[in-house]
Amino acid sequence: MFIKNIDFNFRLHPYHVVLHQALTMQDFDKRLDYCHWLLNMVAEDPRLLSKILWTDEATFKSDGQVNLHNMHYWARNNPRWMREVQHQGRWSINVWCGILGGIIIGPFIFDQPLTGEIYLNFLTNHLPVLLENVPLETRRNMFFQHDGCPAHFSVMVRQFLDRTFPNRWIGRGSLFPWPPRLVCC
Repeated sequence: MFIKNIDFNFRLHPYHVVLHQALTMQDFDKRLDYCHWLLNMVAEDPRLLSKILWTDEATFKSDGQVNLHNMHYWARNNPRWMREVQHQGRWSINVWCGILGGIIIGPFIFDQPLTGEIYLNFLTNHLPVLLENVPLETRRNMFFQHDGCPAHFSVMVRQFLDRTFPNRWIGRGSLFPWPPRLVCC
């Protein structure tokens, strides 16, 4: 329904629904189990959180991918506001970064879509270089965390992590699965 004349005496503001992926009942249990596991691990080793390499990736796109529902221009008359976009020559990059004991590791730029093979290449050839300035003892005892994206869950990545971080990696398919849509616990 289009409202032509808005009475601004009501001091109304535009709001939009924020969409997010729904949690299932199993998700709640998995999130709670992860929090209990982490609390127990920290009780055993209070320095554990500083021994985990917390990682994530973000995608940046040249077109900005602006959600037009969040762009408003309030005026008495339609200003015919336009935003220039370029649909030709689009590109995107994935940027990986980590934090270990308060030290930022990276960033590392993937210039192509992230697959299991590309991620394994990163873990094998590039992550060790990024960790060169981290003391050897820290690297030997650190946990590795990543989320459950498909590239992280590939068989070859999980096998590599099992060999490289035996019983010390956190993610989908590990002894310590990263729960769905967990930001913090």
